Amino acid sequence: MKKFSRILACLLSLSILLSLNAFAADHVDFVLIEEKSTALTPVYDVTVHSGAVIAEGEYAEKKEYEDDYYEIYSVTFDASGTEPIIVNKQGFSGYLGHICSLSFNGNGDIYLGESAFSGLCVQKLTLPANIKFLENAKGVFDTCLNLKKVDIYCDLVPSMFDDSNYLEEVNFKGNITEIPDNAFTACALKNIDIPDTVKRIGKNAFSGNLTFVNRFNLPEGLETIGAYAFYDTDISSPIIIPASVTNIGEKAFGYSGYIGNPVKEEDYTIYGYSGTAAETYAVENGFTFIPLDNNDGTIDVVLNSGDVVEEGQYFTLRMNENAPEYGYKYDPDFKYVNKVTFNANGTTPIIVGDASFADNNLPSNAAATISRFLDSLMNFAKAFAGLTGSSNPKAIAIGPFKASVKTSYSEPFTAIFASVFFVTM
Repeated sequence: MKKFSRILACLLSLSILLSLNAFAADHVDFVLIEEKSTALTPVYDVTVHSGAVIAEGEYAEKKEYEDDYYEIYSVTFDASGTEPIIVNKQGFSGYLGHICSLSFNGNGDIYLGESAFSGLCVQKLTLPANIKFLENAKGVFDTCLNLKKVDIYCDLVPSMFDDSNYLEEVNFKGNITEIPDNAFTACALKNIDIPDTVKRIGKNAFSGNLTFVNRFNLPEGLETIGAYAFYDTDISSPIIIPASVTNIGEKAFGYSGYIGNPVKEEDYTIYGYSGTAAETYAVENGFTFIPLDNNDGTIDVVLNSGDVVEEGQYFTLRMNENAPEYGYKYDPDFKYVNKVTFNANGTTPIIVGDASFADNNLPSNAAATISRFLDSLMNFAKAFAGLTGSSNPKAIAIGPFKASVKTSYSEPFTAIFASVFFVTM
């Protein structure tokens, strides 16, 4: 009898120890975080190992009134084995406050189902290429209201980050070919840079963005832009649509308000190429269309390290016979500049004198045929060192150009500018 009592006591002690500190399901380990736990609410770190199959809603956030209520603080995927990890529908879904850290380790396959991590409170995510998705998966990370930054190496599914209202930075690191329907609806993206590998942007993919988009780039090679793709999204950069785009869905650009009662934007401008879907869309919707075809005898300028652009060298005033009255040489053969490329890869600075590209605006009779690009590979502090009156410029704009500029002072930006200006430090 005494021996039986001792065995029973040992088993009871072991049971209490496991319930307080750690427990394990099949291929899933729970470790109690004592400093975060209370008498009523245990909080756990969870590790999911290769071979684990998480059932529908198995570790979704529980209601506080449930007897076995607990919270999960972090989830770590250990995909170092050969068997895949499978998370079925709403396997770890929750509300604001559920799962504040999520990480993926190992190279094994990880399959995620619909809303698998909906409503997490994580602020940053890195999604590796070994993440895959179950059939018909959608909304895998929707309504993650604390999420601000995501680095994406894997594919996407519809509604992937839908209604993640504070998501402001997305970095596409992999080779995705499609941005699915509603993938980033109602986010707060500051920049939208579509990777070169993308062929299709789905319906409502970036609609209802909750802040101004500063930088906006669509790649050559993109083919389809779905209906309402950028509906009710304010884009500060020019809307430049590549010639490769053959299909633009209804109200993809230039409309806002409730979808049931759309409002067309006034003075909306689309840049593209003659005879393409961009022109068709602009004309059909009554928007201004500015072609980017370079077929009018304009010139391209390439500047390499060590080059010096003289004062007023490409100043359009030089095409005016009265130019000498303003101190500039008259040039009857003057041509507008179509493209400026800075190759500042050497150690010697590129020096651009005052008014070098000033007022390179379009004549009224050529406004529909000129393109304006500035593709810069330079560090402004080096490439523009020695500028008259601006020895340390913070930014430069030459217009009207599409500028894609990388500086030492700010992140790259894209914009159409109307004139030359310098901002000194």
